[in-house]
Amino acid sequence: MKRKTAAAFCDMAETAFARSVTAGDLPQPISIGGKDYWHRAAIEGAVAELENGGAVCLKRGISGTWREHSPLYKDDPDSKYRE
Repeated sequence: MKRKTAAAFCDMAETAFARSVTAGDLPQPISIGGKDYWHRAAIEGAVAELENGGAVCLKRGISGTWREHSPLYKDDPDSKYRE
């Protein structure tokens, strides 16, 4: 489904949906013919994981929040996300 449809499926505004994708809370799209599409099952899986209290960094396919694995936090001595 296209972004507008995927956002509506999640009952989100398109901008909020895009932010959730960028943050790694929702899956990245696949590109078909130069256009981005989201797979419904991938969105459902991400939402189910979030509902169960788990956090998945979908950008990298690893558990934990995106912040835990972000280079933005690695040099911050006060960050609880520092590795």
